[in-house]
Order: sequence, then C-alpha cells, then structure tokens
Amino acid sequence: RADDPVPRFREVRCVTGEADGPRWVGTTAVLVSWTPDAGEGTRFTGDRRGRGNDNSPAANDIHDGRVAGDTLWIATFGGGLNRMVRHPETGKARFTAYNTDNGFPADIILTLEQDARGVLWMSSENEIIRFDPRTEQSEVYTPHTPGYEEDINFSEGASLLDRQGNLVFGHNAGACRFLPSAVRKSSFSPRIMFTQLLLFNREVTPLSLIPL
Repeated sequence: RADDPVPRFREVRCVTGEADGPRWVGTTAVLVSWTPDAGEGTRFTGDRRGRGNDNSPAANDIHDGRVAGDTLWIATFGGGLNRMVRHPETGKARFTAYNTDNGFPADIILTLEQDARGVLWMSSENEIIRFDPRTEQSEVYTPHTPGYEEDINFSEGASLLDRQGNLVFGHNAGACRFLPSAVRKSSFSPRIMFTQLLLFNREVTPLSLIPL
C-alpha cells in the first residue's frame, strides 16, 4: 500500500524477525526495520564501497537474514556477512562486516542459516562457509557431487535447517545436505615427496651432468 512504512522496491528478498521485535526486510536496494503495530520503519542504506562502516551495512542488496537474540545477521551481495547490534543506551544501530578480509572466499553471500550451537553457515556462489560468531573464525568447504563434473553453483534463497538439525543448501546439481556437528577439520598431514626435478625444462637426476 502507498502508506506502508516499507518502501516499494523492485524485489524483497527476505523477511525475518522475532514475535516481540521489529520485522527486518531485506530488499535489493536497502535494509528496512519495520514495526507493524506502530506503523514505523527505518531504512539503512549500504556503503557502496562494499566494506561498510559502523552506521550502515556493507551493501544495499540483502539476500538473507537471521535474528539471534539482540543480534541481526544479514547476508549481502557484495558486502559479505554483516552483524548489526544496537547500543544498549542510545539504541543506535552498529554494523560490522565480515568478508574476504576475514577469510571468506567471496563477498557475495546467497543464503544464511544458524545451527543449534549458534554457528552460522552460508553459501556463496561456489562454497559453503562456516562462521563462529564467538571466535569470529571462518572455514570454507567446497562440495562435490559424484557424477557431476561442472562447478557447483549455489542458489539464492535455497537453504533449510530441518528438524533433525541437518542443513540443506540447494544448487544447480541438486542439494547439499549435512549434519553440522559431524563436520570436522582433517588433522591429517600428508608427507611431501619430490618425484621429479626439472631445470630449464630438462629432468635433473642424481647422476645428471647438468650443472645446478
């Protein structure tokens, strides 16, 4: 409607929030905080540089969002993952951006989920990202689908946390499903062996007369 506090944009990508709090509306042009009962809305315009600042998201195009307690997490196109909290006294919104500077493979985040332990899982265009808000450490995983030789491209808005705690991310070859608690980093350290030495494109052996 014309009198809605949520402005009209080309596309609304996501809506999130809690029962006793504001609704957060992610659009292709701005992030909106909307309180339906009060009929009030606040717009947060992103930083066009893609790195954000304390007062705004790192990008205008919001793909996904999750509310966890007093924290809003948003996935952006070009600005990575953003965290928003409000100052306890002033209520002013404060933003922090996590992107390739923090080990992410890309600044484009397509979907966002949170597991039972509070860990965030995201899909970029080709990878799945694990981010622990407590340590601010990230890990990157590249899924492979047997029998599919092309690169996997994850889809926008195609993710799910099911009742058993499994995460599902949709992509162009189907879907990737896994239990977050079962994902472990490998502690295996492979042996490094030299099998061949080339000098000016010629093989050098222990008995070779080629001077080094």
